[in-house]
Amino acid sequence: MFSKSQLLSLTKDDGFQEAIAVDVELDRLMNTPPESIDTRFARLGLALGGSVDLSGVEVAAPTAGALLLLGTLESPFLLSSRDMRMLDIDIAVWVLSQGREALDSCACVADVDRIAAGVCDDAAIDRAGAYAIIHEMLSESFSAMELIPQSGVSDSKCRFDLAWFSQVTSRAAQASGMSADYCAWEMSLSLCNYYCLAWHVQQGGKIDNRPTAADKVMGRLRELMQEWIDKKGYE
Repeated sequence: MFSKSQLLSLTKDDGFQEAIAVDVELDRLMNTPPESIDTRFARLGLALGGSVDLSGVEVAAPTAGALLLLGTLESPFLLSSRDMRMLDIDIAVWVLSQGREALDSCACVADVDRIAAGVCDDAAIDRAGAYAIIHEMLSESFSAMELIPQSGVSDSKCRFDLAWFSQVTSRAAQASGMSADYCAWEMSLSLCNYYCLAWHVQQGGKIDNRPTAADKVMGRLRELMQEWIDKKGYE
């Protein structure tokens, strides 16, 4: 909370008024349109296992198993440090369209590259469009995790390996009553993560309500106010 004298000082400070007028993040938040019903409906469809048709190729909602495969293959969709190749988009389309069956004919990474190469060309799929859709699907698959308060700042990044896979699927299985195998390969990762959120609550964990647009604007404004108060030493 800010004191009355601090608020009065900020009100009279032309420098602060100019600072908030040119703040890029504040401007972005103030001009971000509210989430539409279509967006919420799309999120629901993803959670319930919806799919996207790419020129006749059905790309299913990502599952934990699909991300395990992509993580093992060190896909740039999951590792931002790697450059995206056309082959990487082919592999992602192939993994998401084939699911568990993608493992049947592959004994090594070279097999994956050989089988997946040209998938987009063969089906006349626009790779730029496929990239955008897959990137959005993967991002939305973790929307439930945004509701868990961060306990601290960590530089470690999530590794989509067997440890992550077993933890997510076992927690989802416990919360949903389904088998871990079903949670891994049939249930969408989006819904799986919401069950993990339910498991988190069952264990006594807390969740944050999803902030509204106004909450985000006020949050940024408070950050700027605190920075200016510290800079000027207002009391």
